Amino acid sequence: MEQAQAESHARMSAYSVTREYKFFGDDQQHAKSEVVAKVDFAPPNQKNYTIEQSSGSGQGEKITRKVLDHEKSIAKGDSSSGLDRENYDFTYLRCELVNGRPAYVLQLTPKHNDKNLIKGQAWIDKETFHPLKIEGEPAKSPSFWVKNVKLSLTFGKVGDMLLQTGTQAVASVRFLGQHTMIARDVNYELPVQMAALSTPKPLPAPPIQVAAVKKRPIRPALGADATIIAVRRY
Repeated sequence: MEQAQAESHARMSAYSVTREYKFFGDDQQHAKSEVVAKVDFAPPNQKNYTIEQSSGSGQGEKITRKVLDHEKSIAKGDSSSGLDRENYDFTYLRCELVNGRPAYVLQLTPKHNDKNLIKGQAWIDKETFHPLKIEGEPAKSPSFWVKNVKLSLTFGKVGDMLLQTGTQAVASVRFLGQHTMIARDVNYELPVQMAALSTPKPLPAPPIQVAAVKKRPIRPALGADATIIAVRRY
């Protein structure tokens, strides 16, 4: 599994992703806030983002910025969240299907009391050894104001890369009740696509002028009904 992750990391290339964040309070049918962000990654460890749209409560944008700032710090080489034996003890539980793919289900037991580690379960693709899904709770509460955090992370192939493509976090906020954040990637721009967007399109070729075609009568000696088509060249 660690080797598969190392190989996946070696295949990382530049990309841009448009991500949608939705925030819910007690009413799970209507979002209190919606945010759209664009995240740009450049190897080996540079991540930047811009908030493209924000509606509803301003709290949603504040939380989104905190999440993305944390994502930037992880990209810069913070290994404290790696799914490896340095951070976790793994226990095999069972096999089951995830989106039609057979997967090993492993119990995750963090070795450190760290908010970046998850106590829960991981679904590992039986063929590729890549994570498909992780569910659980942080080994350490991220804040005094937040408790009973439940996380669900989903992963998928984007080109030749394995990326986290979705997040759901449910937490109880002191004095404010239960809140839910759902993030999903809605569009990717990969190197070939970005090169196509940045390459200027050639100007259209000028129209070709076709010479006028004239008919003229033939000498009777060639036959009474015969004609010759003469093309004038320019």
